[in-house]
Amino acid sequence: MTILLRYGTSGPVEALEEMGYLPLKKWEQGRWQAGASRISGTALRETIYSGDYACKTCVIGCGKEVAISQGKYAGVSSAAAEHETVGTLGALCLVDDLEEISYANELCNRFGIDTISTGSAIAFAMEACEKGIICCENHDVPFIVARSLKNVNVFTNPRKPIKQDVEELVRRCFHVHRRERRIFPIRGARMP
Repeated sequence: MTILLRYGTSGPVEALEEMGYLPLKKWEQGRWQAGASRISGTALRETIYSGDYACKTCVIGCGKEVAISQGKYAGVSSAAAEHETVGTLGALCLVDDLEEISYANELCNRFGIDTISTGSAIAFAMEACEKGIICCENHDVPFIVARSLKNVNVFTNPRKPIKQDVEELVRRCFHVHRRERRIFPIRGARMP
């Protein structure tokens, strides 16, 4: 309980990595000690932490706030990414920069996109691009998207919401991976 109060839900990220419970690169990588320490609740507390909050009627109050005052993501001021977001937009995509994860978290919140599904879809696109299953003009595109979500328009038609585009990307590639037993949706949702 003390860890949650002080560091939020991303507090135990390093312990989860050590036990093998942190989703690293679509569960294909075993260890990521340095990366996990850079995205943990401890790192958040030491770098971009700006305050605490509690969800209504919650007795734990593990919510953390972040504020980024300088650099590429200056101006981000929001709730800190929870452990699921750190796990999918961070570890699953091997992104070890809390500012980038915080920015991506804020964008997902603005667009109304679930961060777990988004992180899973991005990791899926990264893997599909690596394996040549989907083609990109620039093979780094999925990695650029994972790094900041700034280039999400690469996958997006301006006439439809980003959420639909992320879902369409997964649907278009799903049948290939299903045959190869690489992806298994449950009730239409992607697993991290």
